[in-house]
Amino acid sequence: MLENPTNTINQLGQEMTGQFVLVPFHNKIGRPIEGVKDWFFETKNKRLFIKDLAAGITDENLKQLKGKTVKIRAQLQEGLWDTDDPNVQSRIGEYLVVFEIL
Repeated sequence: MLENPTNTINQLGQEMTGQFVLVPFHNKIGRPIEGVKDWFFETKNKRLFIKDLAAGITDENLKQLKGKTVKIRAQLQEGLWDTDDPNVQSRIGEYLVVFEIL
């Protein structure tokens, strides 16, 4: 039996082209929190929160690539951004798990 191609893409991630951007964090009432920033990957159509990076990809790597167009292999997921505990307040929605910078 052949695997569903969608499942294969989800397991291995998908290639995406865009830019890493660093965005100031705002609390739930809209005030920026000084010194706290989050990484996002911005494509033509979306700005996606980066929740997890594969081993070997560091914050320093992202800083060096910030604003440059790059290709990555990542998996798009849905859920809590700030925690894995559903009993703790968290931002929620689509996010990326980045496996590789190509």
